[in-house]
Amino acid sequence: MSLVAVIGAGMAGMSATLFAANRNISTVQLGSASGLSFASGLLDLLGSYPSSEDKRCDDPWAAIKSLAKKNPQHPYSKISQRVIAASFEELLAFFTAGGFRYHSNQNNNSRLFTAQGTIKPSYYVPQSMWNAVSAFEKKPPCLLIDFVGLREFSAHQIVESIIRKVAGISQRLNGAICTKCGHTKVFLSHHIYDALEEKMIKKIYDKLEKRKSKKSK
Repeated sequence: MSLVAVIGAGMAGMSATLFAANRNISTVQLGSASGLSFASGLLDLLGSYPSSEDKRCDDPWAAIKSLAKKNPQHPYSKISQRVIAASFEELLAFFTAGGFRYHSNQNNNSRLFTAQGTIKPSYYVPQSMWNAVSAFEKKPPCLLIDFVGLREFSAHQIVESIIRKVAGISQRLNGAICTKCGHTKVFLSHHIYDALEEKMIKKIYDKLEKRKSKKSK
């Protein structure tokens, strides 16, 4: 017999079930398919304050203190910062055990570009997305690739949004024409395959050359 029933299969329900299971509490979880499959994977902690001004905050802990003073009834005012930090650690330990690693900017929020070209602050960022944080900070030349047939994603839309929001960013389209299919400014699957194959062949060739040079010595 279960002692706890968690209703809901979203992030809150999943977390509640995890915390209960970690404490050896017999738990059953009920819920239909949630929107987690469409989630970004980012773990946020008060990225905007005051919300009325849409002001992004780099230090979420300082923002939470300020919020608690002005609004004692806010949920962030009801939980101590120690409990929030411990909850993050427990959740991240579960993700790490499953092979999903996260990075953070110490005690500050990180900023990154989203798949819509907007700028989003987040506290913990998946390892697979950490390059997006570096790209926002250093703004190196980046290649955005459109995939034909992939819905809800447009590299051109992302570029246009970024240019409008961030000063010093420009767009440069590569006008090279593929000799295989004649497409220009569009990457198809075989373009990526060819690029990866060429890179792999170069690695193998470099290894063979190193072996030859060692034997000759």
